[in-house]
Amino acid sequence: MHWPWPDQASLQSIEAGLVAVQAQGVSLGAKLNALHASISALSAKMDALLAKEEQIMATLADITTAVANEKTVEDRIVAVLQQQAAQLQDISAQLAAAIAANDPAAMQAIVDQLNADAQTMSDAVDATTPPAPPTP
Repeated sequence: MHWPWPDQASLQSIEAGLVAVQAQGVSLGAKLNALHASISALSAKMDALLAKEEQIMATLADITTAVANEKTVEDRIVAVLQQQAAQLQDISAQLAAAIAANDPAAMQAIVDQLNADAQTMSDAVDATTPPAPPTP
C-alpha cells in the first residue's frame, strides 16, 4: 500500500491546526495559572479564618474559665457569710445568757469578740478590695 504525500494546502492546514492547538495550550496554561492563583488566595483566606476561629475559641475558653473561677469565689464567699451568720447566732445566745445572768464580764467578753470579728472582716475586705481610681 502506498500513502500519498500531503500536498501544500494540506500541510498548511495541518500547520494551522497545530498553531491553533498550541495557542489553546498557552491559553489553557494561562487559565490554569490563574486558577492556581485563585485557589492559593482562597487557601490563604481559609487559613486566616481558621486562625481567627482558634483565637475566638481560645477567648471563649478563657471566658468560660473565668466564669467558673468567679462562681468558685462566690461559693466561698457565701460559705463564709453562712459561717458568720451561725457565729452571730451563737454570740446572740451567749449575749442573751450574759444579760439574763447580769454578768458584766461575760457581756464585755462578747463585745470584745464582736469587735475582733468585725476588725478581721474589715481587714479581709480591705485586703481584697482594689483601690478606687483617682477622680479627675
